[in-house]
Amino acid sequence: MTFQEKIQNIIALLTSALEDAEKFDEGNDAAGKRLRHTCQQSKVSLQDMRNAIQTERNSRKVTK
Repeated sequence: MTFQEKIQNIIALLTSALEDAEKFDEGNDAAGKRLRHTCQQSKVSLQDMRNAIQTERNSRKVTK
């Protein structure tokens, strides 16, 4: 999977969370739980991608 595809997946995940964010703003606590879960998933995905980018950058430096 390319980095561009990974970003698109994270954007899709966050976009899908908009409905729960709206429900939470209206007072629905169950939507808040789902929203927190989506935020955590996004955070983990972004951290994994950040690490992969750093690894890729380091491997490019070695080959030059």
